Amino acid sequence: GGLSALFVNMTFALGARASWAGMGVYAVLAVSCLVLLLLRRVPAPAGVRWRLFRGMALASVLPILGLGAVTSTLAQRALEVELREKARQAVAAETAWLDQTATVARSMLRAQSRDAAFVATARAGDREGLRERVDLLENDSGLFDAAWVLDATGETLVASSRLKRSGNFSDREYFQQAMKGDGEVLLSRPFLTRAGLPFVVFTAPVDLGGGGRLILVAGLSLQRLGLQPTLASRSYHVELFDRRDGSLLRETDRGDVLTRAPVLGLLPPESLAAPEGMTEAFDARGHRLMVAHAQVSDTPWTVVVTARLREAFAPVTRMGAWVVVIAALAGAIALMLSQWVGRDVAQRLEALRDGFSSLGTPALEGGQRVQARGDDEVTQLASGFNDMAARIDRTQKQLREAIAIRDQFLSMASHELRTPLTPLKATLELLIRQSEAGQELNPERQRATFARLNRQVDRLTRLIGDMLDVSRLQSGRFTLTVAPMDLGTLAHEVVERIQSSRPERQGLLSLELPPAPLVGRWDEQRLDQLLTNLVENALRYSPPETPVRIRVVEEPDGVRVDVEDRGIGIPEESVSQLFTPFYRARNATEHYAGGLGLGLAICREIVERHGGRIQVTSAGPGQGSCFTVRLPRAALAEAAA
Repeated sequence: GGLSALFVNMTFALGARASWAGMGVYAVLAVSCLVLLLLRRVPAPAGVRWRLFRGMALASVLPILGLGAVTSTLAQRALEVELREKARQAVAAETAWLDQTATVARSMLRAQSRDAAFVATARAGDREGLRERVDLLENDSGLFDAAWVLDATGETLVASSRLKRSGNFSDREYFQQAMKGDGEVLLSRPFLTRAGLPFVVFTAPVDLGGGGRLILVAGLSLQRLGLQPTLASRSYHVELFDRRDGSLLRETDRGDVLTRAPVLGLLPPESLAAPEGMTEAFDARGHRLMVAHAQVSDTPWTVVVTARLREAFAPVTRMGAWVVVIAALAGAIALMLSQWVGRDVAQRLEALRDGFSSLGTPALEGGQRVQARGDDEVTQLASGFNDMAARIDRTQKQLREAIAIRDQFLSMASHELRTPLTPLKATLELLIRQSEAGQELNPERQRATFARLNRQVDRLTRLIGDMLDVSRLQSGRFTLTVAPMDLGTLAHEVVERIQSSRPERQGLLSLELPPAPLVGRWDEQRLDQLLTNLVENALRYSPPETPVRIRVVEEPDGVRVDVEDRGIGIPEESVSQLFTPFYRARNATEHYAGGLGLGLAICREIVERHGGRIQVTSAGPGQGSCFTVRLPRAALAEAAA
């Protein structure tokens, strides 16, 4: 707050002195301090809004300030060069005019003083004749303002018709110098006449012979000289002073004469001693001045032309002030634009941040975690984030389902493994007790016991084999060993084996085969596993005394195997996931018939490894189902070759 007050004071002080550039700088500093004073909390220089503001401010303010500074500097240099040149021209023109005036005056006076008729008239003491000659100098020359003639004692022989003053002028310096001179025309110091008029005079001695001498005097009025228009611009200050005593002869501004030249109060006399030159000075107010000077040849006069740089640089200074004002306005506009743009971008980025923090949670309504509006890069980023979040949601859903299936599988696997182990252990314990007791089983009962043990071992082996096959599928080690084989013969063997193992289903399995053998290059063991799983599943999920039909059909592009039952059927929502490992349909779980949910996944892998496809159709729960396997005809062509 204190700094703001001080800067405001400096702003008004510089404004009163019309220093616009300095006033603009201090005004900006005052406003900046005031803004910092009013801020409750200094904003942290971080975040998108700050970066946008900083970038826009730098992009708008700095180029303007830089361009303004360069332009002002170049303009000042150009003005300074122009001022120097014009000052030199003004000094040269003024000096040439004064030199011409002095030269003409000397020539006229010298010619008159050496004119034989004038000398003869002076010797004869003809005052009327001298009067005529003096009047010619005073009135008809257009150069002199007064002329008179003095004798050797300083008495007035012929007085000036304009000044109308006579008497003895032996005390005048110009008279004494003329009497001591060697006959040349002399220029006096400025002085006041007896009438109080400022004059300078040219004196020329007139030799009368025999040691006699008169003094012809012609004077220039400094008042009239000051009224003569200067050749310099009105913005320049022109002075003419006498170097002998520093008396002012001519000044364009005030018209004062016979005072000390103002330039001598700014510069020492020795700095103006050179015939011509250019220097700088400062006036009483501290304003910078450019001073050009030159001496009038054959005279003790010096012409000085002074240019006030402050006035000359005023347009450039005003331009600099405008640059500061424009830069301040640009900064304010940049601030508003950055707030507007930054608010929109920051809000969308904050939404993205919140979206990232919510990853792993259930998706929002509509499937969009972040609202994507517009068509810029942030919108594309938001759309990409929503796609990524959707994929993560799907992956998490699949993971949750996989975990649920895994837990279900572990539960089923433990139960399924325990199911054959329990009767195995019970039968073995019974055999051990009977052996310890010395009891012998009759052959019929012994065969039944061993057959029961063999079935449980086969069941346990099948469960372990299924788990090993799934492990091979997941690790990519599930391979086929193909060789020529007859698919019809294999299907017949599978049906007979299952019928022999399930005497209660005798006559319920029907097999339809084409009349010609179906020979191809397949993996016989895997196709055996495929048909066994499909037929066993059909029997397992079908009520007792329900038929199961197996059809092997040759098609133009391959072989088709259908396994159709009239069992519990498959719900529509379970059809798409039926071939997923560990997955079991809802009604299959309710109608528990054993199994781990691996058989159909293994079947699909076997079919796809052969280049075929497997599918299932069902009209719904209780309507039965039909599994269809299609193997490519290319295998048949390869076998035929």
